[in-house]
Amino acid sequence: SEFHTFTPTLTNEFRAAYGRRVEDRPVGDYASGGLDVLPNLQFNDLSLIIGPNSNYPQGSRNNTYQLVDNMTWTKGRHTLKFGYDGRKTNSSNFFVQRVRGEYIYNSFERYLLDITPEFAERSVGGAPFVGNLLSHYLFVTDEYRLRPNLTLNLGLRYEYVGVPTGAKQQSLNAISNVAGLLEFRSPEPTKLDFAPRIGIAWS
Repeated sequence: SEFHTFTPTLTNEFRAAYGRRVEDRPVGDYASGGLDVLPNLQFNDLSLIIGPNSNYPQGSRNNTYQLVDNMTWTKGRHTLKFGYDGRKTNSSNFFVQRVRGEYIYNSFERYLLDITPEFAERSVGGAPFVGNLLSHYLFVTDEYRLRPNLTLNLGLRYEYVGVPTGAKQQSLNAISNVAGLLEFRSPEPTKLDFAPRIGIAWS
């Protein structure tokens, strides 16, 4: 961070930041009964579950680059504040439920006799979701001192958040479109996200 006083009525704050978060919830490299991975088995009559959490493995890598600049200018009864916050996010997330398979038997006997379980589900494949995107935030605020004991706050904020790279890939499924019923396309970011701010401080 760098704080600078240009004049007694004009100050500026500049900030550059980098943040990284890594989260891993792995599952050991186990095989079971001719299967390539260890599934989750549940036996209701024994109230027994064998296997790790059915949501594992999962993990994420997130890197955020940030530039912020805030300026304050005092002019008579007005204190004007302007600000910008820009962020570049690079992220990769992997989370596919039941990627190893989950099988529920009402009784342990059904399992031993190789009878079809009451519930059986396994996701086919899985790939990381790429959440790379750009976002921009701007604001302007005027603190107007009407009287020594009365201040009016007026402001406007604007936000733009891009579409994650992974979401843009929805258009690759356009071959499956059904006219008037189902359509795969890249989402569009909203470009008119303005938010007014009004406040009164009275002593």
